[in-house]
Amino acid sequence: MKWSPGHVKCVDVANVDAILKMAWFSCTLALISSMPCSHSLVSWRTHHNWRFAYQVRSPPSSRVFSLSGNPPPDVSCTSGHLNTRLLGVGSCVPDVELTNSDLAEVVDTSDKWIMQRTGISQRNVMSPTQSLRDIASGAAVNALQSAGIEPSEVDLVILATSSPDDLFGDASAVAARVGASAAVAFDLTAACSGFLFAVVTGAQYLQTGTYSTALIIGADALSRWVDWSDRNTCVLFGDGAGAIVLQKGNEPGILGFELKSNGRDHEHLCLAYSGRDNVLDTSRKHRLTRGTYSPVR
Repeated sequence: MKWSPGHVKCVDVANVDAILKMAWFSCTLALISSMPCSHSLVSWRTHHNWRFAYQVRSPPSSRVFSLSGNPPPDVSCTSGHLNTRLLGVGSCVPDVELTNSDLAEVVDTSDKWIMQRTGISQRNVMSPTQSLRDIASGAAVNALQSAGIEPSEVDLVILATSSPDDLFGDASAVAARVGASAAVAFDLTAACSGFLFAVVTGAQYLQTGTYSTALIIGADALSRWVDWSDRNTCVLFGDGAGAIVLQKGNEPGILGFELKSNGRDHEHLCLAYSGRDNVLDTSRKHRLTRGTYSPVR
C-alpha cells in the first residue's frame, strides 16, 4: 500500500468500494497530519457485512489497514458498537502536485530516499488562492452527493483539522458553504487520529439520538506550516480533505472502537506556538506575546 496523497481523487461510489477509498483517504490524512501521540482504532461493518478496521498508532510507521471478513490479528476494540450507517464518502485535493523529484530541487533528497522511508511518491499542495475551507467544503459536497442527502438534512458537522483557516474554527463556515444551515458545527483537533476521533464523536451523538445525520470531515493544509528546507519533515506533508455522512441506524455499523493518547512524546513531531514580545506600555509593566507558530518539526 503506497501512501500518496496525490493518488486520492473525489469519491462518489457507495458500498464496499467506497469504504476502501474512504479508508485510503483516512490513511492519507493520517500521513498528512501525523503526530506520534495518539492511538485510535475503529472497526466498521458495511451493508455487505464486510468488516473494516483502520488503526493509527505511535510511531507513525505502525499502522494497520484491513478490508476483509476479519480484522488484522493484532486489532482489537475495547469499546462497544455504535448503531450508525455510513451513507456516503467524498474527498477533495488541490490540483497542484509536488513530486519527490520536485522536492529534490529544493532540499538534499531524492525520489529513492523518500520512497524507501515513506512510500510517498507525490503530494498535493494548495495554491496561495486556496483555503482549508475550500477543500473541506469540496469533500463535504462530494460526500453529500454520494449519500444522496440534502444539506438541510444534516444536523451535525464535525471538522477534524490541525491547520484551520481561523483559530476560532472553520466548521461553521464550512457548514454554511455547503448549505447545512440547520446543523450544529464545531472543530476537533487530534492530529493524525483526528478523523477517527471525529467519527467516534459524531457516532456517539447519533447513538444517543441527539442528532440523526452527521457530516464528518477531516482536512489539513500543512503545506502552510512546513519548513521546506528541512528534508526530514517536508517530504511527509501535503494538503487534502475527506468526508463521510453518517446516519443513526438500527444495528451496529461501527463494531467497536479504541481511542488512547500519550502526550509524553509530543516533542518528536509538533507544530508549536512561537510568540514574540508585545509590550503594551512604556513602563514595560505589561508584557505579553504576539502569536505565530513555528514550522512543523
